[in-house]
Amino acid sequence: MTAMRSFPRPRLLFDCPPEVLGRAFLITARGSFTLEDCRLSAERAARVLAEAGVRPSERVAILAAGAPEVVVLFLALWRARAVAVPVSPRWPPRQIEAHLRAIGCPLLVWDGVHGEPSRSVRTLPLGEVVTLDAPAAHPNRRIDSPPLIPGPWPRDATVIFTSGSEGLHKAVLHSFGAHYANAAGANARLPFGCGDAWLLALPLDRVGGLAPIFRALAGGGAVACGPAGTQLDALIEMFAATHLSLVPTQLLRLCANPPAAARLAAMKAVLVGGGAVPPALLAEARARGIPALATYGSTEMASQIATADPSAPDRPRVLPYRRLAIAPDGEILVRGLPLCRGYVRGARVAPVRAPDGWFATGDLGAVDADGRCTIAGRKDAMFISGGENVHPQEIEQALMEAPGVARALVVPLADPEFGHRPVAFVAAERLDESALREFLAPRLARWKIPRRFLPWPVDAGPGDDKAARAEFARRAAAILACEDAGRA
Repeated sequence: MTAMRSFPRPRLLFDCPPEVLGRAFLITARGSFTLEDCRLSAERAARVLAEAGVRPSERVAILAAGAPEVVVLFLALWRARAVAVPVSPRWPPRQIEAHLRAIGCPLLVWDGVHGEPSRSVRTLPLGEVVTLDAPAAHPNRRIDSPPLIPGPWPRDATVIFTSGSEGLHKAVLHSFGAHYANAAGANARLPFGCGDAWLLALPLDRVGGLAPIFRALAGGGAVACGPAGTQLDALIEMFAATHLSLVPTQLLRLCANPPAAARLAAMKAVLVGGGAVPPALLAEARARGIPALATYGSTEMASQIATADPSAPDRPRVLPYRRLAIAPDGEILVRGLPLCRGYVRGARVAPVRAPDGWFATGDLGAVDADGRCTIAGRKDAMFISGGENVHPQEIEQALMEAPGVARALVVPLADPEFGHRPVAFVAAERLDESALREFLAPRLARWKIPRRFLPWPVDAGPGDDKAARAEFARRAAAILACEDAGRA
């Protein structure tokens, strides 16, 4: 394992050496933009943000679908020495408002299309902040160009939300150094440099969607970004990308699409993570010639912790600048340069690491002498649906607020496309699925709304421990299997 003390200085992030200014950095449907093009656009946008009152270290939210202008907006916020806070467009307005209030984020930049901000949050239109001009030639490029992103590299860069077991998601604060360390370690395992292009296929409000931007800055590659809302198979056809990150649900769909699968087979690497990767899916992808590699990561570690290589594509191996250990109870512990500063809670930042420096991930697993990991599952009740973390307790808490609901318990039901989908058992005076869906819609993200609502079994206990949850999961599978058989 690479020693953490050998960590290199993040030259590209802050120095913008002249030899890289003319390289493609952002590839769009309108053409390729060099690093210098993006620097100039980011400078203009940073001035607009400053005129709007954005100050250094201020947190600024981004509510937008992935688009080239959003990539430049991140650069602009960092040039303005602000902290970028991407928010999911799939969140309802009251959830956005609650989370921004909890971290002291007074301003939001919105694309005007995706999501809906709360009226209580001050909003700037994305189109008034960022203008991405046609790609320009820079024959007289200045040797003394100011840095793309001002240092020092330990300063705060992002707050990224990751789901927790309670109502509010955890707000994870990362420095530029943490993001760069993650990118440098990932690039050491999987080279990503001049001539390479990483297709942005994951949401930019997720750390896995944002990480390729730092890999490009650290390694000299480019990111490819299509118009907001473009379907993934169309993006794959649009760009000749060399690298791609997917969740298992996306890979499953693309394997069933022969033209898209053929395009994936021409890439250098297709990373698959964001949840357990079924070995059969990896085997199917590789049988089609797709260079699929399993990964393991977390928001707290700025994305990847371990990435497989072709010799064992289903066994992620710990990357440089990270360390991984297994606690006596089987929980995975991690530490290293990519680890976040902590969770933002009001005006303070709560550290995530224990006094000995380790962060307990909540995942169970094992690691061999070569650093190859096996992930067994979660210590808690969390499960993953379509690459999204789902905490049953959050859904149960929302259901308990519904009129007439006395008890609620949510369990994962296996799903061939999404991995798992939530199913809720509800003890209520009258079980009305439509009314419950309507009640939950403004309170929960769409993927957290249960697929089905089942009546609480008359012979069941309270369902408040792991054994009871396992029993309820078995009941849900049996009930729905009977219903499916009846429809067949």
